[in-house]
Amino acid sequence: MLRQYTNLRSARETADAVEQILAIGPDAPRVKYVTSVRLAPGHWEVARAVGQARKALKDLRGRQPGEARDSDVETDAALAELITSLLLDSREARLAPLVSHKPDPALDVTIRGVSFDVKAIRAGAKCTAINADAHSKKTPRFYLFARPAGLDTLDFFVVGARAVDDWPLRKAYRGVEMPPRRWYRATDLPDCLAA
Repeated sequence: MLRQYTNLRSARETADAVEQILAIGPDAPRVKYVTSVRLAPGHWEVARAVGQARKALKDLRGRQPGEARDSDVETDAALAELITSLLLDSREARLAPLVSHKPDPALDVTIRGVSFDVKAIRAGAKCTAINADAHSKKTPRFYLFARPAGLDTLDFFVVGARAVDDWPLRKAYRGVEMPPRRWYRATDLPDCLAA
């Protein structure tokens, strides 16, 4: 499959990408590739700063069970949310703040009455996962996944929220059993994308 790039500076291209994303219903059965965005060094600089700020805030207030412990995870999440906010650059989109702590079960984005969550996937990952406890408490229409492909590309995937209920429930990570609050549902991503 070839990557389809969306130029963040093109109103027409971003509008087309947003329409494609918002067309996904809660019953969309499988993870689907949507678009890719070319990254600039400045995107990474902002994401790193936000990632470090998030880590510092969590260190100050005390970590909640299951929260990320390093700024790399926070940087990936910040990059996903930053590029999503640029892609949705619209007065009608309400986005959760990039740095401040948001209470569970808040959703990341609401646009035109459609609420969804943005999830970061580590570069090179072949699958994605959703925390089962958080999924059961939230009511997003769908999940939007963002996965870096090197330093210059961010790929976006989407899946309907109800489809996640059918993903296998994982109760251990790398052979270590986890408490129920950390159980997750996982599935494979679509086949590799070509430049």
